[in-house]
Amino acid sequence: MKIAIIGGSGFVGTSLINKLKEDNNYQVKNLDIAQSRKHHEITSITDIRDYCSLTKSLAGCDCVVLHCLPPNIETTYLQYHCITTLT
Repeated sequence: MKIAIIGGSGFVGTSLINKLKEDNNYQVKNLDIAQSRKHHEITSITDIRDYCSLTKSLAGCDCVVLHCLPPNIETTYLQYHCITTLT
C-alpha cells in the first residue's frame, strides 16, 4: 500500500513515517512545503494550495494522511475568528 503523508516533515509527521517504514507492507511518500531533515529521500516539495502539483504528487497513492497546519496558525486563527467578525 502506498501512503502519502501531507505535512510529514515535522516532529509528529516524522514519527509517523518512522513507524510506517518499519512495516514493509507500506510505501511512504512525504508531501511537504519544507524538506524533511530525516526523510529527504521520500519527500516531495509540494504546496498543497497548488491543485495541479498536489494531484500529480498524489498519483498512485492508496491512502492520504493530512497532517499539516498553516505556517502561522496564530495569525490564521486571529484572522478567521477576530478580523472577519469585526468586518
